[in-house]
Amino acid sequence: MHSYNEGVECLYHSTGAVPYLDARADCIARGAVLFMPKTRPRLDVFFYIAGVLKRQYTWIGLTDRAVEGTFVWEDGEPINGSTIKWAVGQPDNNLGIDDCCGTDDYVKYAGLNDYDCTSSAFYICQLGP
Repeated sequence: MHSYNEGVECLYHSTGAVPYLDARADCIARGAVLFMPKTRPRLDVFFYIAGVLKRQYTWIGLTDRAVEGTFVWEDGEPINGSTIKWAVGQPDNNLGIDDCCGTDDYVKYAGLNDYDCTSSAFYICQLGP
């Protein structure tokens, strides 16, 4: 369990890599949602977890699947631009198919990137606030 000023939550980090929609479905089956780091401290926790575990890719609950270029959290809330830390040159919608967000060792777990949702990645679920 990890505590924040906003409340207490339990985080689960997957042991296998799956496409975004499978990750989302697994979190829901656990009574949780994909991790939504809406504040800078929570985003820093995400980068720390992904970096320590050295997973190649790690999903969070952020996409622009509904409207290209309009990123929203899994709960439908739009992003706060001052909170999000994108990797250099991101988001780039590479090949017109990158709609799901996470981080990886390519960006040294220091910024978010948009990826093809059908790519396989590890993921973090949150249970709680």
